[in-house]
Amino acid sequence: MVGDKKKFLVRLRKETLAPFNECLKALEEAKYDYDKAKGLLFKKSIKHSSSTSSGDSELPEGKIFQVHTEDYSIAALFCMRAETDFVTNSADFKSTASEIADILLNYLQKGENKTLSLEEFLKLQSTKDELTVEQKISSLSSITKETIKITELIVSPVSEEKCLNLSYVHHNNKLGAILSLKTGEKTDIENIFEIKKLVLHYAASNCLFLTEEEVCPNWLEQEKIN
Repeated sequence: MVGDKKKFLVRLRKETLAPFNECLKALEEAKYDYDKAKGLLFKKSIKHSSSTSSGDSELPEGKIFQVHTEDYSIAALFCMRAETDFVTNSADFKSTASEIADILLNYLQKGENKTLSLEEFLKLQSTKDELTVEQKISSLSSITKETIKITELIVSPVSEEKCLNLSYVHHNNKLGAILSLKTGEKTDIENIFEIKKLVLHYAASNCLFLTEEEVCPNWLEQEKIN
């Protein structure tokens, strides 16, 4: 049993980055139930992060993450930001973003309500550890000692017509886009790889306008002069 306790302590320290004494306290309080001890540490770190937060600050670094349902009926992007690229490039940042993406996808797959505000997104709860998106971010912030926030959420528009909703994120996670294509009854996902090239070009083209009606007359006149 002593060997198991030591393994739990080392594992808990490695996965949470909490001090050894805090890990030991959590394990003892949880009577060496590992999952319960991990949950206790998360709650303590979240509380500490909230109490020591200095409020909003500039978050110049960020990454975009994407999710989509298996049938491409819904797609979503969210942007998670921090103070330095050291944090946004870290394994913990990417791991937390992946967990948050799973929470978002699970919610969207239920199809209960495709319209989701940023505030509602932050309140979504994980089915694995019952922590909310907001709590996961606070926990990560307490580990990195940086302010971390999800600043933007984009979900493909709700439509009564048959649509393919395609998401794309550039390899550096700095550029992303969602493209909704009306397909009617013939929804072709067999050639989805070729269709996905559309959203890639759309993201790279930096479009100012999507329809003729959106074109600004002043911009048009200026282009004629140039």
